[in-house]
Amino acid sequence: MIIEKNSILYNLPKELGIKDLLILDSIRFTIELIDLNYSLLLKELENVSQNFSTSDNKYEKNLIPIFNSCWSIIDNTQRLQKQYRLLPSNDNHNLVHDLSIITPLRNTFQHMDERIEECLIEGEMPFYGVISWEIKLNEGSMMNKFFAISGLYVPRGKLAFKVVKKEIPVNEIMDVRLSTFVKEGKKPDFEFVKKEICISDLFAKIKSIIEKFESNLNNQFIKQNVTNTDWIKLRDVLLKVEF
Repeated sequence: MIIEKNSILYNLPKELGIKDLLILDSIRFTIELIDLNYSLLLKELENVSQNFSTSDNKYEKNLIPIFNSCWSIIDNTQRLQKQYRLLPSNDNHNLVHDLSIITPLRNTFQHMDERIEECLIEGEMPFYGVISWEIKLNEGSMMNKFFAISGLYVPRGKLAFKVVKKEIPVNEIMDVRLSTFVKEGKKPDFEFVKKEICISDLFAKIKSIIEKFESNLNNQFIKQNVTNTDWIKLRDVLLKVEF
């Protein structure tokens, strides 16, 4: 988990103004979305890896949850940056600066509907990209690298990649990467450039950023001598109406 139940983000001081309360709680909600999607992603990747078969006629694969979780992480990471930048800062919001690496991919995802003809038809590229990961399925066995390709696989040359021999625990998903193409330039001189981001590293970076963010908030609230409040009864409310 990125944030624990005793986190300051669950126990914001009631003395805060409504604007700051809403911004901080929206950050909390976005973090939970990222956390959930990363957990679902790892679960789906392990399931796909364990059940992979090229000979079983009854083998069925479903890669949709993998791409859904992966792109949701990208999308919500961009949202997290923008939410954080709504808060006051003495250092130009430097804490989230490293997260800007996802912006080109997120922009591609956001404007996919405008680039269907360019990317899908003219470029003949996997519309939602390629996701790769590594896993060691059994003790003493070789390491496996998987590639999940969105949509129809239309081979264009050889699939080239580097493999670095390493020792990893059994059944632990490692080095999850999303590769896609982003458009650079304008017609008629634009080109598609391959962009890749390590989702595993991105998640670790987000976790580290939030730990620092929580520490900064705690120190600030201690100086202000305010009281932490448990908002559980007013947080993520579910209403039922009978009629």
